[in-house]
Amino acid sequence: MFKELKIDKVNYFLFFIFLTLVPIAIIQSLLEALYIKQILAQGLVPQTYHFLGVNSYLSPIVKSAMLLIGIVLGYSIGRKNWHLVASAQPAPVKAKKSKK
Repeated sequence: MFKELKIDKVNYFLFFIFLTLVPIAIIQSLLEALYIKQILAQGLVPQTYHFLGVNSYLSPIVKSAMLLIGIVLGYSIGRKNWHLVASAQPAPVKAKKSKK
């Protein structure tokens, strides 16, 4: 049972990390769009960076910081709420006695 609970805990943390990385990716996209719009309005050409195999207009430092924030935030939310899931584990089902 403890091994199953540990696997469930790891999956739960990974799920919350994923759930926080999705909004972080949306925020990064919005920041890039805003940055590109401002640069083009000034008549300049935006500089591209190559980070983690993807071309990006945000600095790798900003992308790294946002990635780290997403991972830490997801882990902390998962850790904070894990007790709710662990306490809601169903009790083992006992076999019913048959009436004869």
